[in-house]
Amino acid sequence: MGDRTTVWIEVLASARPSVEEAFCQQADDDLEGELPGTVRLAFNDVDGGGFDLLCELARSGIVFRGSHDDGIEYPGMTFAAHDGTFAETRSWQGELVVEIDPTTCEPRASDLAAARHWRQIDDQVIASFTRCGH
Repeated sequence: MGDRTTVWIEVLASARPSVEEAFCQQADDDLEGELPGTVRLAFNDVDGGGFDLLCELARSGIVFRGSHDDGIEYPGMTFAAHDGTFAETRSWQGELVVEIDPTTCEPRASDLAAARHWRQIDDQVIASFTRCGH
């Protein structure tokens, strides 16, 4: 058993069966999503933060957004997928994290690029959920 954590994922309610199939289990918890027509599913004890599962789910065309907690071997992440593109950025308890160089006090370019890419994809997810959820 590897480094495990909880993965939260928001999808259109109609995509729930596909997501549960990808995770090979029913969600451990579910809540109404932030946007109409969506559900927020929790999967506990997911190995490695579910990175491989999430990438495969994105490639399958499922539109989603969510986050996972820190593991022992990896940081928490906030992620989104739209049109087969998966984007993730570091986060801690839902807040985005961009590392700062202690010498220059400049943000780490790769962290900033990841946050910007995630924002772009998450905006597309929100637009898609808004169109489909009404």
